[in-house]
Amino acid sequence: MPQLELTIEQVIELVTQLSIEDKQAVLSALTTELRQPITDPDFETGAWLDADLGEELPPYDWGTEGIPKGQAVHYLPEVGLVIDEEPTLAENT
Repeated sequence: MPQLELTIEQVIELVTQLSIEDKQAVLSALTTELRQPITDPDFETGAWLDADLGEELPPYDWGTEGIPKGQAVHYLPEVGLVIDEEPTLAENT
């Protein structure tokens, strides 16, 4: 099958001319295509996937002030991160 070279804009222009049923068929085909696993990652992705990340990292240098004081948070699924009103452990030590 010959390869067509179309820009994204050209593809979108062609899709806008389709009936709603054909647009839905295109969407379904694209969804199926996008669910396929990546079988040939690009060079950068391949290098990242092959990288040896097993080495121990050095401890982070917090500087002379040490670890900054912060506030404890908890996660509520309906809301997101919520700051706790209780004093933090850093303030109690």
